[in-house]
Amino acid sequence: MSLISELTTQLDARIIYFDKDLHNLYRDGMMQTFLKQNYIFISNDNSEIQTENILLHEIGHVFHKHRHIDLHSWGWNNRQESEANKYMIEQRADEWLAQYDWEPEKIDYDAFLDYFELDHCFYRLTEKVFEELSNYNHLEAY
Repeated sequence: MSLISELTTQLDARIIYFDKDLHNLYRDGMMQTFLKQNYIFISNDNSEIQTENILLHEIGHVFHKHRHIDLHSWGWNNRQESEANKYMIEQRADEWLAQYDWEPEKIDYDAFLDYFELDHCFYRLTEKVFEELSNYNHLEAY
């Protein structure tokens, strides 16, 4: 069972794919709860890795029990998005570290972001997650 399938089953979330050309949604993904059931809506026009990133982000919302309420302040929404992003990076970091037979002394954050097709705006968050995981130091820039 894949990580995504395992997490969606564990968190009781259902995934629904949509075509952005047919639906007037500006997002690549979003999570909604209807009648106590979590649904993750995701655009079907992303690469496989990007789709996994979006799903992990949305599963982060489910994991943290976030709820969408139109009255939320910008700060509340920003906090929820930050928690979901951190969840996604943590899952990807676990996947990245699993490829090693030993703990690497340093992590190349740029290589990590490129491998998982993540925007470099996640650099500081990635740095923080790896430091929390094992107190890693990043590779020095050339």
